[in-house]
Amino acid sequence: MHQKRLQTIVTSLLLTHGGLACCLAGLEGGGKSTAATALSEACPDLVRVVYVSKALATHCEFLETGPGRHGRATKALIREVRAKMEARDKNIDPQFLKAALHRALMAVIGKEMGEGESPNLFVLIDGYPRLKEQADEAPAVLGGFFPNHPALILEVGCDQEEAFRRATSRGGDWNSPSNITRSHLEFNQRMPDVRSAATRWSDHIMISSDGPQDETLAQLADRLEEYSARIATGGFKKPDPALMIQGILANV
Repeated sequence: MHQKRLQTIVTSLLLTHGGLACCLAGLEGGGKSTAATALSEACPDLVRVVYVSKALATHCEFLETGPGRHGRATKALIREVRAKMEARDKNIDPQFLKAALHRALMAVIGKEMGEGESPNLFVLIDGYPRLKEQADEAPAVLGGFFPNHPALILEVGCDQEEAFRRATSRGGDWNSPSNITRSHLEFNQRMPDVRSAATRWSDHIMISSDGPQDETLAQLADRLEEYSARIATGGFKKPDPALMIQGILANV
């Protein structure tokens, strides 16, 4: 039932405004993957997911093995980025992060640089922005792919103890209790500033994943349906053209 609703809503969103960037936010174990999977399965031809951690790893590999020669400074930066990823440090070099996201978006959208058109896709970006500085930069990063189109932050809320239980049950060093505790602490500290910075260019909707998955998906469909109805009448937050043009020029 929810799958059919989500398919109808996403199709309607894209018919109304073309491409849409949707940034996923939430605690580790909070249900972001549930939302992303539900949308991907409902609309496999229309939804793409970009995972920032994977984008960073892919960009590191490209710089190491791709064409051209890279000096000591680039090699040092790659080592720094990998060390920060291992330590779950979100303060990645801004230019490196921007380049990694650009490469990942090009890959999932399948467009050439400089076309200046918005793809007819609903693109979920998991793990960005995570810092206020990243939220400030987001219009420049996304503007070349989604010029003058609505952007959205979908925050999946969850009781912290439940999110901790889910995340640590995945196993592995990455999901150790100490890592998850630190990740949750950092999220609670930085997210208010991220939300505040993102209000300049993005609408924000929130769902709760505290209950059964069926209830979470029902909320997801409800909130997206409300958002779809709002932007159909022009009631979405339009990005500041001055912010978006930075990204358009950067991608030409």
